[in-house]
Amino acid sequence: MTFDLNTPVLIRASGEVTAITPENGKTFNLKEMQAHVGGNIEIYPMPQAKRVIKRIMIMNEEGRLHDLPKNVVASAAFGPTGHIVGDIIICPSRMVR
Repeated sequence: MTFDLNTPVLIRASGEVTAITPENGKTFNLKEMQAHVGGNIEIYPMPQAKRVIKRIMIMNEEGRLHDLPKNVVASAAFGPTGHIVGDIIICPSRMVR
């Protein structure tokens, strides 16, 4: 399964990857992001490999405190230092205001 870098995706801890769209079609609001990740959010920039599109990863900031399961797909997407837990969103940074 491949997605355009402009396409926001929800990556569940189960490994399921789904394209998502903000309610207004352009930017995610706080409540939308919290609903997708199941709590308060934390935002990290994705490692940039000479990409024109700056992407971010949005996750539950208390995921480890709540012992959420490891998200193997998101950890691999983040890189060798990634140990990501719970459901996450990856999207272009311009889609979060």
